[in-house]
Amino acid sequence: MGVSIKGILFGLVAIPVCVILLWSNEGRAVTTANSLKEGAAAVVAVAADKVDAANDKKLVHVSGEAKTEAEIEDPDFDLSVPALQLIRHIEIYQWVPRSA
Repeated sequence: MGVSIKGILFGLVAIPVCVILLWSNEGRAVTTANSLKEGAAAVVAVAADKVDAANDKKLVHVSGEAKTEAEIEDPDFDLSVPALQLIRHIEIYQWVPRSA
């Protein structure tokens, strides 16, 4: 009987806490959605080849090709390519023998 009463009391405390957390989360979601909508309405698309002082302190969208003449080298693999960045992702698997 005592376990049942404890469960009921826990439920009575948990329900208001869950409602408050859900209300807070939904409020943040609405604020984020409104901010994104406001930003989408205020964005200005500009060309990437020149800077226009009229767009100072505005939200701008720039699209263009990123290119470079510099060469990036990887001495471990004897590799040299014209690129902006070279990323090496390595995974090593090792067999660990164990005796019974």
